[in-house]
Amino acid sequence: MADPIAELAALPDVAAELTAGRTAVDQLLWNRTARGRGRGLAAESALLGAWADAAFEGAEVPQDSLRAGVLEDSPVGRTAVRTLAMYAEIPGAAEVLTSAPMQALARLHAVVSVDAPGEPGRPRRADEVVDPLRLRTAVPAGAAADRLASLGPLLTGGTEAPALALAAVVHAEVAVVQPFDSGSGLVARALTRTVLRALGVDPDGWSMPEAGFRMLGRPQYVTALRGYASGDVAGVTGWLVTHARAVAAGAQAAAERAEELPPDE
Repeated sequence: MADPIAELAALPDVAAELTAGRTAVDQLLWNRTARGRGRGLAAESALLGAWADAAFEGAEVPQDSLRAGVLEDSPVGRTAVRTLAMYAEIPGAAEVLTSAPMQALARLHAVVSVDAPGEPGRPRRADEVVDPLRLRTAVPAGAAADRLASLGPLLTGGTEAPALALAAVVHAEVAVVQPFDSGSGLVARALTRTVLRALGVDPDGWSMPEAGFRMLGRPQYVTALRGYASGDVAGVTGWLVTHARAVAAGAQAAAERAEELPPDE
């Protein structure tokens, strides 16, 4: 049976970047400082990940305000609060991702889309979407539901591709297909850490892949996703490489943040 994700992941240039990304996460997991501050690092990673994720959506708020839960009641503030609430659901979603993937995705979207357009946790019925990054890659509603459902077999063992490659594809599919009326990008970026957690790459959620995407910047992120959406080999492999580099950068960012945290009690 064909396994196109595994085949692309095995290309020499892509495989090298995937290996480098996985190595960066492994180094974080064995970092003595991080291991002594694991509980604090997991909490900080979730907070900073949610902050970076919301900021990509245009909802950039002061980190201290998000940390304290003191944000203005505005579209920006509400998006940041909902994103942080979604990140609190990631451990539970990761537990069921490889057995009930659609349930996990619905759980994340339902939390982040409360009071937002559309039905929380359900694929959209209309072709129009909220597209804050102006990707302009959304597919018609019927095709979007089918593409979302196609992630199920991949997440339940339908590919031999490395975990970082699978995480990249799941992230990109949700980001470019935009299966929900709104919030698809927020869910997509959260799915990288959810997949890595579910597959045991980063079981405690220490890494900060969203920080890696932020360091790469919106233009490169959007360009890479549009390349993936094109469906050609260069575009898809370009996204796999970009995603792997973001994961590596996010692992390094987490290691640096661990140095600033107090030891766990």
